[in-house]
Amino acid sequence: MPTKRHTPEQIISKLREAEVLLSQEMSIVQACKKLGIHAQTYYRWRKEYGGVRTDQAKRLKDLEKENSRLKKLLAETGLRIGELQWLTWDDIDLGNNVVHVRPKRGWSTKTGNYRRVPLSGRAKETFCKLPRKWKWVVTAPASAKYPQGDRQISERRLLRVLKRLLKKLELNGHLHTFRHSFISRAVINGVPEAVIRQWVGHVDPRVLQLYTHIADAQSQQAMALLDECK
Repeated sequence: MPTKRHTPEQIISKLREAEVLLSQEMSIVQACKKLGIHAQTYYRWRKEYGGVRTDQAKRLKDLEKENSRLKKLLAETGLRIGELQWLTWDDIDLGNNVVHVRPKRGWSTKTGNYRRVPLSGRAKETFCKLPRKWKWVVTAPASAKYPQGDRQISERRLLRVLKRLLKKLELNGHLHTFRHSFISRAVINGVPEAVIRQWVGHVDPRVLQLYTHIADAQSQQAMALLDECK
């Protein structure tokens, strides 16, 4: 039987219910049974959400959705973190299915060059779901100083978000993990090296060589499967 997933709001509601039941001298095991959860789940929830209000839970849910979109954009476009940070809606051409990665005042790409990155269906879908209220594609959360949330996200905040995301996904890697994932999938699916370089810009030859070896290994494994069919 699949485990039911609870939203942060549902978790906090159940924690509040548990508090009431415990105040009625129920044991934790009895309260959890009445709520339809395991005691281990209760302890984990209390540790993560014990001091969180419902309005804060909604914000956590929004941040979780935003982080998921950041991960998808990086993994589906091969953009560097700084390139995503400086991306504006003028750079997104959904009609022609491309992202324009180009230098701007106060910022330049790693090589100083301009390039066009074609959009996969998943990347286009993600861009379409993002709000187009402001100049920047990725903005910082609303704050007392910027209540509208229309400010360009800082590199430090973006890096912090992505580090937390890597930890949550239990990925052993670094902040280029998403970009390398894009390169890996391109190589394995037979995209020519010259085309990959057009998409991602400068890339360490050792990185391409690594993923070429991975693609070769998968090819050998596929051939071994054909041998087994004889």
